[in-house]
Amino acid sequence: MIRSHLCYSYAAALFHLACENQIEGKIDQQFAFIRDLSSQNPKITKIMANSTVSIEGKIDFFEKVLPAEIELLLRNFIKVVIRKKRFSQLAAIYAEYRRLFAEKKGIREVRVLSAAKLSSENQRKLIATLKKKFKAEIRLSEQIEPDILGGLIIRSEGMEWDASYRSRLEEIRQKLTCSPGA
Repeated sequence: MIRSHLCYSYAAALFHLACENQIEGKIDQQFAFIRDLSSQNPKITKIMANSTVSIEGKIDFFEKVLPAEIELLLRNFIKVVIRKKRFSQLAAIYAEYRRLFAEKKGIREVRVLSAAKLSSENQRKLIATLKKKFKAEIRLSEQIEPDILGGLIIRSEGMEWDASYRSRLEEIRQKLTCSPGA
């Protein structure tokens, strides 16, 4: 994932304030809730994208859909995001916040692409290997991509390790099609 400097800036500001108030874990959970709420309700997205609805109208609407227990810091942050017309980037801002939070907790986010679901035993072995390599706790998310044919593609913090059959077959194809004198 290519990180947006803008999304990082918003997330870092929120994370800094959450850390000052010692509520970074609570903000992480509540921010995830808000991200899910907005992504699962098309009405919210439509209202936030509608240029005929005033900024204050959007803020009032969002205040009505938020549960009362949402931290004031996060409420105010969302208001800033709406005022700056960045609501469409809420999920990306949360992804950056989550990365900062995980980093502070010594957790590394790792996404694994595989042709089929990993067995629990293979998942356990992979997590143990990654834990040794990165010297961090591992938060693994799995994505099924049948077109990689087999093997794995591992992505973490902008790096990628491609051990898929598809890439190996492509390497073999390239070697076979290269002219001998090249």
